[in-house]
Amino acid sequence: MNGQIDWGDIIPGSKNSGGRGRVPFLWLKSGNTYTVRPVAKPVIFFKYFYQNGDKLRTAICQDPSTCSVKMAHGDALDTPGERFAILVIDRADGELKIMEFPKGVFIDIKNWWQATQQNPGGDEGVDWVIQKSGSGKMGTKYATTPTKLAPFSNDEKKMILGVIKDEEGNNAHSAEQIEKRLFGEWEAKGNFNQNQTPAQAAPAAPAAPPAQTEVAAPAGGNVEIDW
Repeated sequence: MNGQIDWGDIIPGSKNSGGRGRVPFLWLKSGNTYTVRPVAKPVIFFKYFYQNGDKLRTAICQDPSTCSVKMAHGDALDTPGERFAILVIDRADGELKIMEFPKGVFIDIKNWWQATQQNPGGDEGVDWVIQKSGSGKMGTKYATTPTKLAPFSNDEKKMILGVIKDEEGNNAHSAEQIEKRLFGEWEAKGNFNQNQTPAQAAPAAPAAPPAQTEVAAPAGGNVEIDW
């Protein structure tokens, strides 16, 4: 089951896990540097990445151990990986957005939480600088650095509460949807199907590159994890 978790709930290699809202996505693109302020708790979910011809396709499943699509395709389809999404304040424009990120970034923030015992998504959190470089499954790298203490301003608190009250959830893709998204005829569906993932308070986050990449629509029953 996907959902919100705390930073202390997961360790590398663990099996813990896991809507499209009105909150925009923050797309982490290679070669760029982002400064963000995490809000509340992250969400964990399972995401397939499948290279079908010249298109990178994705889909989100509820439970990899029982996914009939994975069973049917066997080794032709990699096991879906753990991904995370969280609300962040993007310091580039001050807007609240949904950011998807890999386990390595989660672990960097978790290590900070363990060392300081300060909630990364709470009022005692800090701004984070995230640099993405490289490309491909083995070549993509992230550098995640904590910076200054960044308590929420009154305006930021109002913005955050407005989004959290608007929370809504969707379901992970069905087996039929996963099959179609990964192996079916290509359908260009605009931003909604380009690199999206589940989110916490407000739902879904982006994942990968630009326009020619098809990505999963957000999953629901999302499991929150504590820091």
